[in-house]
Amino acid sequence: MINTNTQITFISIISVLVSYLLFPIYAESNGRITKYETYTDDQHIIKYGVYPETIFTGPLHIAVSVQDKDTEMFLKAKVNINLTGPEFNKNIEAKNSLDSPQFYEYDTVLKNEGEYNLDISIESSKGISFIKKQFEASKGTDTANLIIIFFTFIIILVPFSIALRKIIINKNKI
Repeated sequence: MINTNTQITFISIISVLVSYLLFPIYAESNGRITKYETYTDDQHIIKYGVYPETIFTGPLHIAVSVQDKDTEMFLKAKVNINLTGPEFNKNIEAKNSLDSPQFYEYDTVLKNEGEYNLDISIESSKGISFIKKQFEASKGTDTANLIIIFFTFIIILVPFSIALRKIIINKNKI
């Protein structure tokens, strides 16, 4: 028999997992970016990276860190990201990461294939810096996403169905 505390814990875990699946755009992380490009000018050392490294239609994560060129200390800065492409034009101030405050992050979804322009402007107490980059977004493959979604649902539904079965059996015994 499952006690009430176990049921509450189980329902809480399921709620978190379901909310993650329903609201993935609010999840943030720079842990999957493995390759950062470094740009250095007179004021800053700027490291920026994108995930996925091979850009395709679908989710795109951009992370930027800003350091003082002389001291290599991380700086508080205003990081503005302007991303333009086929039927796409976003100009937004990147937000400070909750997990890694030295990173400024931006998440979006690219819906169309084609040539995109990424302009990053940094304004700190040391001055202003600009980075311009072009990239091609190709058609994404949905196979990996479908596999991940399938296994996520299996991981959620199997324990849930086992617990639900036990609850129903216990109620029928009473």
